[in-house]
Amino acid sequence: ATAAKPLAGLRVLDFGWVWSGPMVTSTLSEFGAEVIKVEHGERLDNQRLVGRPIVDGEKLKTGPAIELAPIFHQTNHGKKSITLDIKTPRGRELLDALVAKSDILLENLSPGALARSGIAYDRLRGINPRLIMISMSSVGQEGPLRAMRGYATILSAFTGYESVIGYPGEAPLGNMNFGLSDPGAASFATLALLAALRHRDRCGEGQYIDLSQCEALLCGLPEPIADYFFNGRVAGPHGNAHPHRAPHGVYPAAGADSWLTLAVADDAQWRALRTSRAA
Repeated sequence: ATAAKPLAGLRVLDFGWVWSGPMVTSTLSEFGAEVIKVEHGERLDNQRLVGRPIVDGEKLKTGPAIELAPIFHQTNHGKKSITLDIKTPRGRELLDALVAKSDILLENLSPGALARSGIAYDRLRGINPRLIMISMSSVGQEGPLRAMRGYATILSAFTGYESVIGYPGEAPLGNMNFGLSDPGAASFATLALLAALRHRDRCGEGQYIDLSQCEALLCGLPEPIADYFFNGRVAGPHGNAHPHRAPHGVYPAAGADSWLTLAVADDAQWRALRTSRAA
């Protein structure tokens, strides 16, 4: 309880939106960093608009709706909060003053969104050479797809997750994950920021990190990707089947709505299963 948190003394400017970006800064906050969430007063993080807490079976009615959404507090607890209009001279002046005294700036908006408002890394680096900035867009800041926008379910479909979930011969079911890419990209971003902080401790310089959420998400599909490049096979849905275990699945059992889950990994387990059946 008395140990110092490892990131105590660091200040983070959080331009994160919805889940993936705010999850990174929430993690940094848990480790002791001071996180300041920066929003526009007329365009707040839309996670603020998703529901109210349920108290004694009823929605909480007291207090402003923008301060009550549980999903917002899940990844924004413990942060400080300000609103700035960075398109005005006064807003940019205040932001520059914060940048001069901050260590990290994070954003997960569309490529160029902040740069068009004067928040480009090249300019910010002139204010604070030790600043570490990370951008978490759908497919990165460069390339032919840089303008692609999307939430997690769009990214999981784009990277191929939806095509491998379902049953053979049927249309893909989709993973219904409602955000698989968000925590995945957040984990990669957190690791990248910690590495950048270590580099700054050694060399005294900040850096810019361009993170593609799609590339981070692809790291969860190593087998289908390797199988395609080495063997030319395109992965598809395979239901409950397993490439290395058999039988493997959920099977109907005696009785109404009764089911048996089996996963046999080797010959010894198969012999044990056969003995169990005979008994």
